[in-house]
Amino acid sequence: MGPFSSYLRLFLTALVCLGAHSIAAAQAKPSRTPTPQTDDVVRINTDLVQTDVTVLDKQGRFVDKLRREQFEVLVDGKPQPITFFERLVAGSTSEALQIDTARGTSGSGKPAVVRSPGRGRTIFFFVDDLHMQSDSLIRTRKALQQFIENEVGHDDQVAITSASGQVGFLQQLTDNKVVMRAAVGRLRTAAQLLLDSEHPPMSEVMAMAIDVYHDKDVLNYFVEPLLMLNSFRMPIEEVVKGRAKRILQQSAFLTRTTLATLENLARTSADLPGRKLVFFISDGFLLNSNESDTMDRVRNITNASARNGVVIYTFDSRGLAVVGVGDAANNTASSGDPRGEMQSVVSRYAGRELSQSQEPLRMISANTGGRALLNSNSLKAGFAKAIQETSTYYLLAWRPESSASQKDKFRQLEVRIVGRPDLNVQVRRGYYDVPPSRIAGAPEPVKAVPSEKVSQTELKEAIRSPYPTKALPTQLGLYYLNTPDKGVVLTASIQIARQFMTFSHSEDKQSALLDLTGVVLNDQGKPVAGFTDRLNVAVYFPQYVGQPRRDLIYNFQSPMKAGLYQVRVAVRDAKGGRTGSAMQWIEIPDVTSRRLSLSSLILAETTKDALAINDSAVPAESLLSVDRRFSRTSKLRLMTYIYNAATGANASPPDVVTEMQILRDDQPLTTTSPRKVQTDGLADPTRLAYAAEIPLESLLPGRYVLQIKVTDRIANTTASQRADFEVE
Repeated sequence: MGPFSSYLRLFLTALVCLGAHSIAAAQAKPSRTPTPQTDDVVRINTDLVQTDVTVLDKQGRFVDKLRREQFEVLVDGKPQPITFFERLVAGSTSEALQIDTARGTSGSGKPAVVRSPGRGRTIFFFVDDLHMQSDSLIRTRKALQQFIENEVGHDDQVAITSASGQVGFLQQLTDNKVVMRAAVGRLRTAAQLLLDSEHPPMSEVMAMAIDVYHDKDVLNYFVEPLLMLNSFRMPIEEVVKGRAKRILQQSAFLTRTTLATLENLARTSADLPGRKLVFFISDGFLLNSNESDTMDRVRNITNASARNGVVIYTFDSRGLAVVGVGDAANNTASSGDPRGEMQSVVSRYAGRELSQSQEPLRMISANTGGRALLNSNSLKAGFAKAIQETSTYYLLAWRPESSASQKDKFRQLEVRIVGRPDLNVQVRRGYYDVPPSRIAGAPEPVKAVPSEKVSQTELKEAIRSPYPTKALPTQLGLYYLNTPDKGVVLTASIQIARQFMTFSHSEDKQSALLDLTGVVLNDQGKPVAGFTDRLNVAVYFPQYVGQPRRDLIYNFQSPMKAGLYQVRVAVRDAKGGRTGSAMQWIEIPDVTSRRLSLSSLILAETTKDALAINDSAVPAESLLSVDRRFSRTSKLRLMTYIYNAATGANASPPDVVTEMQILRDDQPLTTTSPRKVQTDGLADPTRLAYAAEIPLESLLPGRYVLQIKVTDRIANTTASQRADFEVE
């Protein structure tokens, strides 16, 4: 037991010892890893094609209580019998389970996956900073900040991503608003990559008119001013044509980058449960028909979205555009006036610029079952509308053609509501029979590795994956405390589900072998600490019969400076081959700043059995809860430390009061009255320990948030800390 262990002991109860690199197996908390509920779903063993469908009335409201027989599915114009039909709520537990059922994977023999109640929505903001001017980016950042503060629910997972990748390591799904805000803060316009400083300015639409459509009027518009300097027309025309070609080449590069990044987002979301919502925000761009792979990339986005349950809503970040108003006077120029004719060319193509740049936004949203919300000055209202429209939907599935007749062909999809032409049916436009061929330039497949390196390779892949691996359910809890001897210490507690481990048996014991690795990364994605370990988990007879009854908990500690960090861990069962991973963010404040602050909230559970055998003279034993799941018959015990509370005149003790709230769906259920923190026998006034106990029998099963607010009545300052937990 390390020197840090004694510092963590509650003065009201024994909580848990978090010694450096400590391991607890049989002594850890009882496992409550639930067995997935399977009795209430239909088993489908044949692979099906599925699509999500949103049906809206003329007022944009979801049309509920539609029946299977009211839907008509057509693939390449041919009706398809609907094999699976369900109405689903986005973000619910049943959503993920029913989608697996429709795919035919819920009974496929894959390892069971633990699903948490109230999973929440999965939302990606894809900011096309390669096609966004600075004023558009300012509007976008403001709308994102408002969404984060006002619309993100406790269980939602949100990612702020960009076409250029400038968000970097923060470009991840998270429920941590600190990470979301930091990601928004990294957004900068990258549209200056399309450089053309010549005069008069040449838009992409005009460049396309010259290079692709050979429009003489547009060519003359740029040639005429140059004739004043040089009377030889042919060389000047070639110069203008070369300028148009360069602009289109630069534009094509940026467009390919945007589409490739969006396609990768849709592909890598395959392991995420449920329907994924993508908000694609852009100033628009052009699709050049002369670029051979452009439409292939659009179709690949459509296919990846169809296979992975991705719906894309598109937004024009330019807002409400007004075209041609400033040119009205010039448009009245008499016929034959060269200036009037040239201005007419500019006005005509300004209108085309807006329409053609919005066409990819319309196409991508329609292809994926979303909508293009354009020509509005309120991105905030558009986000809210999209959330409302996608909160409930219908899931349909049907059997595709036999595998012998399947080929790399794009199938046109249409869904109708029989006898209701007045309804708006939002559905993706199609899918491929089989995944389309890789476009040149896409990453090569990962090569096979020697068998002796399988464990290390799988651990590295799991820890690098953007999403957790759940074949071996793994939970991660992060805590920071400011210790007298080491300063701020970060503790990562890893809980591994024992019933998913593979145990071998001998005469006096059963044992499992686990490989673990973990890394602490700063907000730039650079490692600052880590560990690698191999655990031989042995349980001896006759103390235990059958599998161990408690999960394994492994603790890793490291001193840490103030900052924003992500901890990633991966575990592999060396005998069974299952791999699990987890990741979590934590913000560590600067406790040396002398500002009032709190340590992490450490939650523990005192079970009904521990309370029943408790001697009143000695507090009942409590066990650290990594997954923060508690029985209603238990009591939740919490601990935190209050840092930098002010002392009074003549070095009198700090005067600090606490208030606790329990919230559900961001609404307070209970609030305690202010309670003074005891300072009797205080050894260090800069570190005040606080502990409390909460009975849980009055709380219904579900997810909750525990919030503690601390008020320093001498300095007139406040600080707060939150922790989520679940009651079963």
